[in-house]
Amino acid sequence: RAYRYLMLCNIWGDVPYFAESAKAGMELDLPKTDKNIIFTKEIQALVDNEANMVFSEEHEAGAERMNRDFAIGLIARLSLFRAGYGMTAEGVMKKAEDYLDVNSDDLTVTYTINGVEKKARTSAEYYQLAKDYCQKLVSLKDRELSDFRDLFKKQCEFITTPGGEILYEVAHVAGNGGDVCWCIGQTVTGGSKGKTTIQVNLSPAYYCSFDDKDLRRDVTCTFVKYTKDAYQEVDAITSMAVGKWSRMMMTSDPGAESSKGTGVNWPLMRYSDVLLMLAEAENELNGPSDLAKDMLKRVRSRAFAAEDHAEKVDNYVNSISSKEAFFDAIVDERAWEFGGEALRKYDLV
Repeated sequence: RAYRYLMLCNIWGDVPYFAESAKAGMELDLPKTDKNIIFTKEIQALVDNEANMVFSEEHEAGAERMNRDFAIGLIARLSLFRAGYGMTAEGVMKKAEDYLDVNSDDLTVTYTINGVEKKARTSAEYYQLAKDYCQKLVSLKDRELSDFRDLFKKQCEFITTPGGEILYEVAHVAGNGGDVCWCIGQTVTGGSKGKTTIQVNLSPAYYCSFDDKDLRRDVTCTFVKYTKDAYQEVDAITSMAVGKWSRMMMTSDPGAESSKGTGVNWPLMRYSDVLLMLAEAENELNGPSDLAKDMLKRVRSRAFAAEDHAEKVDNYVNSISSKEAFFDAIVDERAWEFGGEALRKYDLV
């Protein structure tokens, strides 16, 4: 419910809010509820329940079932949306405290962290909540970031890693569900792997924004298609596709006429997202502190070869001296880290 309301509010803004599923006799024709109230109520519900959930490595369905890892990360993501600006019904960008009584119960989250009870009402307090829960996951279940190419290759090979970098991925069944490697991914036409109808392309400007040594660029962006049983360059630079997923990496041959329903899972949250949310929240509270910089370094370290770390990781991050510049660096890093994963639009909003 929390994730679905996040999607609804991202797309529509204020929407009618139901804390329970529809039942016969319920009043369903409700007016819209301010999205900040919706975020607040869903954060509180997650805070009240996450400790009773199990981590992905403790459940037989692993990361294919919503789990405690993901719930903690989702608390942080919702808290950042609750802390930041949003468009009001009047069409003006405001924080909740600019036009609502944030001292009301509808806009207050009560939570306990390290034995201390806290309340989140203001923007700063929701940044603190996001920071607290990111640090909670780091403390409880820290993990190394995977090889960037291998991370998505395993998805195409139907390999899930409970307790790994992908906190939660939507589970699809081959032949019956999933448009990954059909409408998003590398263009494939002809051969035993089937065919795609690619509907997601990347811009040349995005490709050129990467550092030439950033290993994520050539995983995220591909100029190569597979057609007539051979690899070829795409017809135009504007046909550049998302290279993170490809039918050519699938371990099965679904057949030459196959298209939709690949069964490849979709990642909803990765651990690098939690690290970057922690960096963002800490920067909002305390500027580019050592904690904020360390989190950004952890993500960038995976993106560059070891011999380039001094220049591309340490020097790059250490040279950022202002809160504003560090915020811009987080905006950039999220673009390079999550290209093609359908986060960018709502990040920018």
